[in-house]
Amino acid sequence: MSMVSTSYQSQGYTYTASRKQNTVTNTERKETAALDSSSRKVKKESAVQDFIRRNPNSKSRVMEMVRAGEEVRKACGVEDVDTQSMSMLEYREYITKLLGNIRFAPSRPYDEETVFISEEGWEQMKNDPEYEAWVLGYTKVNRSVEDPFFGMGSYGSYAIEHFGASIDEHNGHGYSKIYGGSASAARSLFQAESRGGMTYRASKSQDITEKLEEERLKKKRLQKKKKEKKAQEEKEEHMRMMRLWVRQSAMHETQVRGISAHDARMDLRMAAASYETGFLFQK
Repeated sequence: MSMVSTSYQSQGYTYTASRKQNTVTNTERKETAALDSSSRKVKKESAVQDFIRRNPNSKSRVMEMVRAGEEVRKACGVEDVDTQSMSMLEYREYITKLLGNIRFAPSRPYDEETVFISEEGWEQMKNDPEYEAWVLGYTKVNRSVEDPFFGMGSYGSYAIEHFGASIDEHNGHGYSKIYGGSASAARSLFQAESRGGMTYRASKSQDITEKLEEERLKKKRLQKKKKEKKAQEEKEEHMRMMRLWVRQSAMHETQVRGISAHDARMDLRMAAASYETGFLFQK
């Protein structure tokens, strides 16, 4: 298998979905047939209606998501597509493209999001158009939320979304691209959490990633220069103190031992050199 990136253009924004490229083999055809067969076992009741029946106070919000998902289908011109006639591989490709055409809010040009859908989730969506609409609608509404910190130095955010076979199984979380004060650490965390998922990027996410990396390297270089400057200043101060000690001690030796100032300085310089060697060795 190899990695491919497919870009989709929508309303001036380009999104990239990174996913595993599958070469269809006889084995995979059998697996797909098995998935299609098992998908017939999905409960006939819509996952959406099941959730509303158990949570009647959430009906308005849930149906808002469903309508938003139907708008996604309509905007992409696929409102009449028969997903029942698709193989599971075809259906996954279809949903991957739909998710890729859902734009991020203008105030989120740097965001990145990874979507996971469980095997049971794929089966439920394929056989439950209303639940499929909810997943699409949730994604649309979620990405459309404005970033209140945009224009105030925001670097965007990472998001992870997990969908199962019911609304109850959905969970997601997100964090800043400089989470924990480190852009590289935040990216490493996102990459680790994104393995096996479908990653979507807003139009300028790569630009901000490069900018953050450039700033990280710049900060590292400045820290190195400061450290080197401090070490040089400490060395110069040490040498200054040593020269002062030699002069003062030479005067003392001349007075106490009655030797010449020249001889006293020579003895002290030898002692200082010995001490300096130990000092540098310790450093």
